[in-house]
Amino acid sequence: MRKNRFLTFMFSIIPGCGHMYLGYMKRGVEFMAMFAASAYFAAMFINFYRGFEMLGATFMVFLPIIWLYQMFDSTHTISQMKRLEIEFPEDDGFFIPGVSNITNLDALKIFKRPNVIKTIAIIIICVGAYMLFMNTSNGLFQILLESVRNNYRKQEMYRETYNTIMRYIPPVIISILLIFGGIKLLKDNKNNKNDNNAETE
Repeated sequence: MRKNRFLTFMFSIIPGCGHMYLGYMKRGVEFMAMFAASAYFAAMFINFYRGFEMLGATFMVFLPIIWLYQMFDSTHTISQMKRLEIEFPEDDGFFIPGVSNITNLDALKIFKRPNVIKTIAIIIICVGAYMLFMNTSNGLFQILLESVRNNYRKQEMYRETYNTIMRYIPPVIISILLIFGGIKLLKDNKNNKNDNNAETE
């Protein structure tokens, strides 16, 4: 049965459904899973984990990107199907949608490139540094605020200070781990690049 452009557009309003209608079940499920996962993590970090609001906002940014991309990709895919007269497509998954003769594993090789690794490492370090700054500054502000409020009630001040420190310790630790992980990734990438240059010489 020939696929209809208008129905493809209508189905693609729900992430992944447009691709499922066209016969690309794997790609549709992957788009749907990515959109649902981004929405879940955005809501979880923003509403339930204090100090991780920035991480939740990052997942929020992914939502319109995924939604718009899958809509444009589904309309592009049906145009390609009509041009090539494809009625029963081969479901090639998401990583490089619409491109034939390239598997998902081949597409993942892009993450082995030194420039890509360097970019990812810098992003990780920046996110970790931002989270560390926000959490430490917020924590110190809360401690200072509680000390002013409970100036004559030391027991209450100590309890609130302890609760504040315990609340901010997990995000601070994660921030530090992100920074060190990004730095290690940069160092390993630099060492691998130097080794490859030495081998070529």
